[in-house]
Amino acid sequence: MKSVALVITRMVPGGASEVLRRIVEGGRGRYSFTLMTGSEDANQALLDNLGGLCEVVVVPHMVRSISPLNDFLAFRELRAMLEKGKFDIVHTHTSKAGFLGRLAAANAGVQRIIHSTHGAIYAEGGNIKGVPSSTMGQRLLLMAERHAGKRMFRMTVLSESERRLCLELGLSSSDNTVVVPNGVDSAEFAVSKKERVEARKTTGVPGERAVFLSVGRLAAEKGHAILLEAFASVAENMTAKGRPPPLLVLVGDGPERGALLRRCDDLGIKSRWSPADGADSGGGSIADFGDARVVFTGFRREIREFLALADLFVLPSFYEGFGIAVLEAMAAGLPVVASNVGGLPEIITDGVDGILVPSGDSVRLAAAMEELVDSPRKRWKLGSAATKRAGDFTIEKMLERYFELYDYPGLAE
Repeated sequence: MKSVALVITRMVPGGASEVLRRIVEGGRGRYSFTLMTGSEDANQALLDNLGGLCEVVVVPHMVRSISPLNDFLAFRELRAMLEKGKFDIVHTHTSKAGFLGRLAAANAGVQRIIHSTHGAIYAEGGNIKGVPSSTMGQRLLLMAERHAGKRMFRMTVLSESERRLCLELGLSSSDNTVVVPNGVDSAEFAVSKKERVEARKTTGVPGERAVFLSVGRLAAEKGHAILLEAFASVAENMTAKGRPPPLLVLVGDGPERGALLRRCDDLGIKSRWSPADGADSGGGSIADFGDARVVFTGFRREIREFLALADLFVLPSFYEGFGIAVLEAMAAGLPVVASNVGGLPEIITDGVDGILVPSGDSVRLAAAMEELVDSPRKRWKLGSAATKRAGDFTIEKMLERYFELYDYPGLAE
């Protein structure tokens, strides 16, 4: 059985952590996994879940932002761990872990090094924390990435657009860059008509009241501030038409939570922080909405009940590697309004199985949201097509592509 070290900067809710979890679950019994991760902002629920499936090792000095001293110490810690473990494969995930992990693995004599980017952090408009905004800073970071890129067997990217960008920037070559789209279990997120009716009864939200849903970490690059502006406009217009006020449900947590709650106040929208039992601000349930117009639920592992409640899904990101949350919503039959960024245009065909809008444009976003609210027929048409499209991106296909790299001929047993 091949031994695999999975190295990731942080285990926080999001696409990278979800893919890593699926790799461990899908590869158990076929590979022996060890997860190596920093402790910064770590989600204990995710670590506990994986701790029952594989060994979990904390890299004390692994942090997201550039820090020469911490980065040097993290490199030494990783190298020591990889030398001791004598791993057959090192699979790094995300940028910082990818840079330090590739160098440490090469120094430790690992023969097969695979790096998964989980999104092009250099994409225009990304505004990713930890990525220098200055031209000089980005040049230095690109030089470091190119250096690490010479020490890997393969790089996996989420989309063809990301592959082109990596080749243009010299981060990889056409021979060693592989597109591995994210996948979801469509059956896990399929929602029946009965479940939708029950969700409305449970929450007390009338069937005629429009419910918008967005799932994602509350971070600047996700564009929630733009969504709140768009929602305020839609709510005002619907009220003017004499219709029930809409509801916006934001599933997720992150550094922008406080700023977003304050933004609701600035916009005159009554909001509510309603996390699950055990979260840091008290208990709560899906029915604990009160008379709020915007509900922040905090991180939720299970989102089916929210998918059942919603009429449509919105993802207003400035940057998006691929969008697992979008695929989950599509599998549930929800029409999607999303930014035209990253890998999203390779999932959504505008006007066929969703609507794409320019990122950062609250006016266009509001118009798309209102258009779908006003047209149940179009919602049904896009939602039906979305369900079919989600079936093209399965977990089985995703794992098959990763495991092909693990098992590629030339690796000694």
